[in-house]
Amino acid sequence: MDQDPAVTSEEPTTGYKRPKETQRAVILADIIAGYTITGGGILVIAAVMGILVYLISQVLPLFQAGSVTGQFSASRPLPWARSAATLIDEYLHLAVEIAPDGRIVSYHPKSGQIVSESVIDFKNTDGMEKPSPTAIAFDKTTGDFAAGFEDGSIAAGSITFKVEIFPKGYDLSAYDSLEPDTWLGEGAVFSKVAGDQIRKVSMESSSRSILKSGGTKVAALALAVSGSERKRLWTFAVLDVSGGLSLHHATIKANMMTGKMSTSVKSYELPAISRIDLNDRLFITEKGVDILLIQEDGVLYRYNAREPSGAFLAETVSLTSPGVKVTSAAFLAGRQSLVVGASDGGVGIHFILSRPGSGTADGMRVIRARRLEPHKGPVTAIAPSASGKTFLTAGPGGYWLRNGASDRVALRLDVAASSEIRGMDLTARHDGALLATGSGAIRLWKISAPHPEASWTAFFGKVWYEGYAEPSYTWQSSAATDDNEPKLSLMPLIFGTLKATFYSMLFAVPLAILAAVFTSEFLEKRYRSPLKTTMEMMASLPSVALGFVAALVLAPIVEKGIGPVLLCGLTIPLSLITGSLLWQLLPPPVAQRFSGSVKFIAMALSLGAGASLAFSLGIPFEAAFFDGNFSRWLSNKQTQATPFLFMLFLPMAAAVLAVAGARYGGRGGRRGSQAHGGLAAGTVEMGKALALAMSASLVAWIAAVFAQKLGFDPRDGLVGPYAQRNTLIVGFAMGFAVIPIIYTIAEDALSAVPDHLRGASLGCGATLWQTAIWVVVPTAASGIFSAVMIGMGRAVGETMIVVMAAGNTPVMEMNVFGGLRALSANIAVELPEAVVGGTLYRTLFLSGLTLFLMTFVINSVAELVRMRFRKRFSRL
Repeated sequence: MDQDPAVTSEEPTTGYKRPKETQRAVILADIIAGYTITGGGILVIAAVMGILVYLISQVLPLFQAGSVTGQFSASRPLPWARSAATLIDEYLHLAVEIAPDGRIVSYHPKSGQIVSESVIDFKNTDGMEKPSPTAIAFDKTTGDFAAGFEDGSIAAGSITFKVEIFPKGYDLSAYDSLEPDTWLGEGAVFSKVAGDQIRKVSMESSSRSILKSGGTKVAALALAVSGSERKRLWTFAVLDVSGGLSLHHATIKANMMTGKMSTSVKSYELPAISRIDLNDRLFITEKGVDILLIQEDGVLYRYNAREPSGAFLAETVSLTSPGVKVTSAAFLAGRQSLVVGASDGGVGIHFILSRPGSGTADGMRVIRARRLEPHKGPVTAIAPSASGKTFLTAGPGGYWLRNGASDRVALRLDVAASSEIRGMDLTARHDGALLATGSGAIRLWKISAPHPEASWTAFFGKVWYEGYAEPSYTWQSSAATDDNEPKLSLMPLIFGTLKATFYSMLFAVPLAILAAVFTSEFLEKRYRSPLKTTMEMMASLPSVALGFVAALVLAPIVEKGIGPVLLCGLTIPLSLITGSLLWQLLPPPVAQRFSGSVKFIAMALSLGAGASLAFSLGIPFEAAFFDGNFSRWLSNKQTQATPFLFMLFLPMAAAVLAVAGARYGGRGGRRGSQAHGGLAAGTVEMGKALALAMSASLVAWIAAVFAQKLGFDPRDGLVGPYAQRNTLIVGFAMGFAVIPIIYTIAEDALSAVPDHLRGASLGCGATLWQTAIWVVVPTAASGIFSAVMIGMGRAVGETMIVVMAAGNTPVMEMNVFGGLRALSANIAVELPEAVVGGTLYRTLFLSGLTLFLMTFVINSVAELVRMRFRKRFSRL
């Protein structure tokens, strides 16, 4: 009997009624989880943006123009038009001017009040006072000067600032107050400093000894001083009123026992030239290697005095265009950079460089290496700093602070430039500038220009540095002395980062992706989990441990056996391919039965056999093809490059021939081999592999010989001299660190491919390998690409492996056997020595910002490509 549909079934006798609404606890947990995840994501984004903002805040001051933090005007007329030297102390409390006749006046630059006046007490060898000098040359770096006289003699002297600190409570009641916390007395300026201590700044001058006696009246001098207080070399060039030029080397040294100073002088006459004006500017390089005579019309005469007894006129060159006059000139610290100002406002920096075949007598040439921003009229004065390459130029438009390594003006003091400048000076720390005009006006500026050497060109462009044959990208943040200019190009570091990444990815990507394909598509499921777990554990190894092993264990081993290591690149793949071909000779039931651990053991044996073969053939291999020693072959370009070219071309030839064979001749052969069964099929495949190997070897050898005939030598760039810690070692170590990351993500992407795609492919008659290559890999392409990009991001930012194994040489060369320095490694190496807030310190932050942007661009491109792949295969 049918049941009435209107009658419902009875409720269960248990009395349980399933709730139809979600519990409040679940809803609350869901809300909390949602807010937590959202908040965490926002905090991550905020943290990344905060890092970016902080990096930018540390970098921006590098490119900001300098500023004037204080300026003072005063008046101090002096009875001469042009000072032989003008100096100001680092605290801006005391200025000194030396008159052409030897008088010295020191004054307080903010008020113009005289502090002291004196005349240098020069004496003849008989103790009689000498008359006023006719010429004075001053070496700002050492504070020494030379004075020439009517009788042709030369005397030495020095001027220094003396700084003393007195404790709190020092009595200043008898001194005149100059300004708040500043007093004048005892020929010195006193000022209050931290802790209510008193600082005393005074000037000390002295005449040392007669460097040269007798001769013709001195018209001009040039001086360079080097050495220590106990032994100092004075090199000076003299132009006398008759037009004669001479070079003198004076050595002043102290007796170790008595402390008495003794002077020995060697003098040399220079060849005369026809047109000499007594107003010509005379300059001398360090230790008198070159003597330069610059005339008003811009013609420069350069004497080579490397052998003083045989000094000769080496070059005559014009520094300016026709009709343009030289209005000022000065050497920067170190005496390698000659700054020349012209009547048309041009400012150029000149180097003396080797130029064989240039037509000069010594193969050297004066070259204008840098052309700086010009003034709108004649450059009337140049004041170099005592340290570094910063200097001040005066001309229409004001007084401009510049740096020899930068193409920008760091600070413009926009005041009307005086055409009658009595003297001008710039402090060693570039924080103060002094100007004294012929009318007696004094201007003092406190300035803030902490990074005059910084510019976009200095960081990312080619700069022509002192002593370099041409403009280059160079990183050298420090040197033995302050005379050397900092070289802060980031291009070698960016190149090193990309180079290390390229070689590590070249090693890691094929191994990781092929391992992921093997694990996902061919390995039995019972082995997948242990293998993947092992690989993921490899990713946890600290990079410092990998770097340590690479630098102290791997690098020496590879250096001693570089030939066998290279041979492994051929023997290991060949042994694995041979092993796989031999495996195909097994009957299918046997091969299927031993496809587990036995197959793994067979692969390991093949791997070991390939490595063993490489190391056993290493020495004969080097002897036969690389002149007995591969490292020596790398440095000797007289030997043949054909064997190495063959090694380069062999993999490429094999790949091209394999693809061509599979595309144009593979179907018939494959069907024939499958029809014959296991042993026959294996024999056919082995024959094809042997034919491929022989064909590839022949093609590679022909290509190598042809490339050798065309003059191609890989030692010109791709490889070069061998260094123990090099890019090859970095590639191995960093590849080992990157492989687990790429493998894990790629294997997850491959395993996520739906099984119905595999089944459809196999159902259509495709093999497992064909299914993997043509179905699974394209479908998982977005995940594989993401894995590669994440691995690349890991490699770009790697620090410790590169620090320990790369040699830290910031060079731009593709040599796989040479070193490198990456951005991250540079930060780790340089930051402990960088002064907080200094140019190097902020440049390292610029390195960090550059690295941040590089990884951001890489990840952004990776995401765009991944989304495109994902969209293409989203319907599968």
